[in-house]
Amino acid sequence: MSYDIFVHIAGYLEQDTKRSFVAANAWKALCSLSLANKVCNQAASRVLYQTITVYAESVSHVLNLKRRKEPLPGQFTSARLEHNAPLVLNLHITGIPLTFRPPYDEFADVLESAVQSWPNLQSVTFMAPATSYSEVFTKFLAMLPNLTHLRHLELNSGCCSETQSSVLAQLRGLERLVIEDPTRAILNVLPDWLSFLRGTLRGLHLKNNCGSVTPGVLKQISPSVSELTSFTLGLSYSIDNNDLFEVLSQMHNLTSLELRYYLASLLLLSNTDHSPMIVSETTF
Repeated sequence: MSYDIFVHIAGYLEQDTKRSFVAANAWKALCSLSLANKVCNQAASRVLYQTITVYAESVSHVLNLKRRKEPLPGQFTSARLEHNAPLVLNLHITGIPLTFRPPYDEFADVLESAVQSWPNLQSVTFMAPATSYSEVFTKFLAMLPNLTHLRHLELNSGCCSETQSSVLAQLRGLERLVIEDPTRAILNVLPDWLSFLRGTLRGLHLKNNCGSVTPGVLKQISPSVSELTSFTLGLSYSIDNNDLFEVLSQMHNLTSLELRYYLASLLLLSNTDHSPMIVSETTF
C-alpha cells in the first residue's frame, strides 16, 4: 500500500479524535498505526505531533510527601526529536503540570527549549497561572516573534504584564488574536500593535472580563479594525451601545460578532445613534 493511502487512513482517524465518544480509540489506533512500519509511522506522525497539549492536572489539597517529580507527557518529549519537531504546528498550554512547582523556572526553561525545536509553529495558546510567578515565562514569550509561521495567538491575563505586553507587541503577521481577561498593560500597547497587524489580522477576540476596555480603548483601536471579519468583546461596565456601534461601524468586512452584554442593554439596541455596518451575516 502506498503512503498516500495511509495518509487518508490517518486523516480519517484524525477526524475521529475530535469526536469525544470515539477519541480515545482513535488516538490508540493512530499510535498502533505509527508502530506498523516506516511508511505508516510517517503518515500517523503527521497527526500525532500536529498539536502538542499541556494541561494542569486536578489539584489535590492533601499533601503527598511521597509524590515524585515525573516527566512531561511522552508526546511532548518525543515531539522535540529531530524527525518529529517539524511536524508540530500547534501548541496548547492550559495550565502548569503539578510535577512543576513554583516559581516554575524549570517549566519555563523546558518551554523555551521546545519552541526552539519547533520552527513551524502556526498556533500558540498559553493560559499562564495567575500568580506573580508568571514573569518567569517572559523569555518564552520573547521567542514568539521569531516564529515566522505563527498566525494564531491566544493568551490570558497571566502573561500580559507591562514587560510581557511590550514583548508581545513585537509580533507581526498574526491572523487571529485572542486575549482572555485583557489587562490594562496589554490594552495600552494594543492600538499600536493592531496598526502593525492591520494587513493580516482578521480575528480580534477580547474575552471574559473586559472591565479594562473603556470607550477610549475602542476609539484608539477603531482606525485599525476595518479588515476584521470576526470580533469578540467580553463584559465591560463602561461600554454603552453608542461606544460599541461606533467601533463596529468601522468593521466593514465583519461576518461574526460575539458580545457579552447586559440583558437590559440588549433591549436598548434599537435606540442607539449608530447602526452597525455589517455587510455579511452576523452571528451572535
